[in-house]
Amino acid sequence: GGGDVGAAITAHYWEMTLLIVVGHIPAGLPTAYRQAWVSCIDRLSSPLINAFWPYKLLPTPANLWYRFTTWRLRRWIRQIIAEKRGGPGSVLSIMEQDTELGLESVEDRLEIAMELLFTGTTSITTALSWMIYHLAQRPDVQDRVRAECRQLLAAQANGNGHANGNGHANGNGNGYANGNGGSSHAPAAAAEPGVA
Repeated sequence: GGGDVGAAITAHYWEMTLLIVVGHIPAGLPTAYRQAWVSCIDRLSSPLINAFWPYKLLPTPANLWYRFTTWRLRRWIRQIIAEKRGGPGSVLSIMEQDTELGLESVEDRLEIAMELLFTGTTSITTALSWMIYHLAQRPDVQDRVRAECRQLLAAQANGNGHANGNGHANGNGNGYANGNGGSSHAPAAAAEPGVA
């Protein structure tokens, strides 16, 4: 039914966001993330908190649940950062590798990760939702996307990780479909090797 599709898309949102920020999905983390996010939204939409700010300091069940869920999520993300377990291409691994960002401490990286988990990925997941909607309307495009995904998965299974063997799924050698590095301002070398 319609509820099952909605629940599946919602569950996918939590996992997609974690993949972007963390790079992998440890068991239990999507649930912890969802609970923290929902408790935050519930708290922000509370008329009492909005009308009377000291209310957020009171030990109400909603406030205690918010504190617990966000503490638990922060602890989990802090541990992943401290152990340098951000997956390849994730926000955490980019922060770890990029010395120009000046994010030397675990706490600095944690604050950026939490900001992205709660606010920064909404546009990406909205775009993905619209993409799924439009794919559902166009079976012909679904077939092309499915064929490309199968080709890439087969290439990964064969050990080279790339569909055409040259390091780029699109065949033009720079990782961008338009051949110019994504824009007229970005050189072809700006593409991450092996990313289509």
